[in-house]
Amino acid sequence: MTISLEKLSKLLPKDIKVTQLYIHTKLKQEIVETTFIDGSFKFHTFVPYIDINKGVNNNTEEQVANYLRSIKHYFAKEAIKKWKTEQKKEWETKYKNRGETKPFFDKLLSLKLEEETFGNPNYASRLRDIRKLGYTLTAIHNPQTGNYARIMLPLPTHIESKYETVPKSVTQTLARLKRYIEAYSGERMNEKFLLADHKFPESRWDENTPKENSANMTDEEILQKFQLLDNASNLRKKQMCESCAGSGERPSIYGLTFFYKGKIKWDKKIPTRGKEAEKGCIGCPWYDIEEWKKQFNKRFKKEFE
Repeated sequence: MTISLEKLSKLLPKDIKVTQLYIHTKLKQEIVETTFIDGSFKFHTFVPYIDINKGVNNNTEEQVANYLRSIKHYFAKEAIKKWKTEQKKEWETKYKNRGETKPFFDKLLSLKLEEETFGNPNYASRLRDIRKLGYTLTAIHNPQTGNYARIMLPLPTHIESKYETVPKSVTQTLARLKRYIEAYSGERMNEKFLLADHKFPESRWDENTPKENSANMTDEEILQKFQLLDNASNLRKKQMCESCAGSGERPSIYGLTFFYKGKIKWDKKIPTRGKEAEKGCIGCPWYDIEEWKKQFNKRFKKEFE
């Protein structure tokens, strides 16, 4: 375990407390026991700061601290209340055909540690079902009982934006225009693994930002608005953008702190949310990875010749 709890604690504000670190090898998670404080309200949970299956990968104390700051608003009292209400509605409508899984979900909706067996021999498949729907689950070993206790976190569940949906035809067009080359890795991929990612991140949107994505967009409009990522890169970008929105510090990529426009700190002259906020994203590597690579090579070409 490479993260220092002592160093991490010093990097966090007073309303985020961390007390212990865990590793769950089977789930491919590294976890920090965390208490989020919202006025007189305190919420105790276990946050996976590395979760390979969800593309969450924070390897330094600074990254973990930024990540915890970026997700803190999800653990406020009113935010949790709203999230629970929304999820109950989802399971009454969208997931009403998952009758065998619902009792497990209802129990986990307490957002507290629950023994994993739940008195059902098929608990493992039911928990996998919940994870496949995008919910964040983790598990902590209880040395007193010898069992693992599961806990669910009130984090966003889906990759797709809650404000905008991307027509399949747009993704297909983007993949064709980009010759099926994924922006982050630079590798050619099967279309089924590729996503049309909004360059301007949801974490910077406000209620006036949403705009329907028409299937009739021109090629130029699609290229201007989206970049081609796979699932893991999309989740990683989402995490980096949420961290930036929380800390005001723009993230690096590939370990390189280079911005072809702007500096590492968010420009105070630019709004932090809404359409005008997009100006502050330009120059950040995650906003347009392909353009960032071009600008990086242009800037340093002579040094490598």
